[in-house]
Amino acid sequence: MFPPGLRGESVLVYNPAMIRECGPSDREKILSYAYRQEAENMFIIESFNGTRPFGENRYFGAFEGGEMKGLAVSFDLWGSFIAHGEEETVQALVDFIVPLSLPLKAIPAFRRFAEPAVDRFRAHGFIPRRLEPSLVLLLSPQAFRPAESQAVPACPEDVVALMVLQRILHRQPLADPFTEAERQRAVPGKTFVMHEEGRVVAKAILAGRSLHYGQIGGVVTHPDFRRRGYGRRCVSALCKKCFDAGIEKMILFTAEENIPAQRLYQSLGFAMVDRYLLAEY
Repeated sequence: MFPPGLRGESVLVYNPAMIRECGPSDREKILSYAYRQEAENMFIIESFNGTRPFGENRYFGAFEGGEMKGLAVSFDLWGSFIAHGEEETVQALVDFIVPLSLPLKAIPAFRRFAEPAVDRFRAHGFIPRRLEPSLVLLLSPQAFRPAESQAVPACPEDVVALMVLQRILHRQPLADPFTEAERQRAVPGKTFVMHEEGRVVAKAILAGRSLHYGQIGGVVTHPDFRRRGYGRRCVSALCKKCFDAGIEKMILFTAEENIPAQRLYQSLGFAMVDRYLLAEY
């Protein structure tokens, strides 16, 4: 939660937009706004694929003359926050939600939207403990160079293994009890895995889907089985399934310093198109 002792002085920015919390009656306005820049707003679009978007998340819109000019979402289960709009609008959205004491664990967004939000939270006294700049990579069916793959869709029996791999990806302790958020992230139906020696050793997840895009996340191989091409095969199998299902482009994010991962994705046909930032609190 936002620690009251760290809020510091109130920071305000002039913005003619009216900001308010959105409800179910604003669903079409939110989606219409998000689809104007579909790739940048995939997390927001994906949130409406659940059964209770307004029960699990809180949406805030900046309006001018009744038209939405900016949008912010607090994903309460994950503790993540995303704001989208012009820089001044993003700052105003942050100012609006700070007094609400919403969960804040991460800001994951395209860099041109993440940086104004991070800077504004910093002005309120919230300092990120880690910043991870990343590249945005895109793949079209025409550029796709599939790998021969024995990767298969995960099954319900793989859930624990998927959560373990996710902790390895994020360098988290393996002995701690699994959380509800971790269990919700481990979705076999959206995951391709590689098996070796009777165990799941690598995975790739369809982390989000919109009308035209599929977003890949959670790509990780167990340290004991790396440098064997397992991650590449999982990503390839997932991309093939998505293209066969009619998705037009695949998108993913990879750390700027992770050259081996970049080479892996480039070997499949991915190309850099933008920059991304993950701020962790």
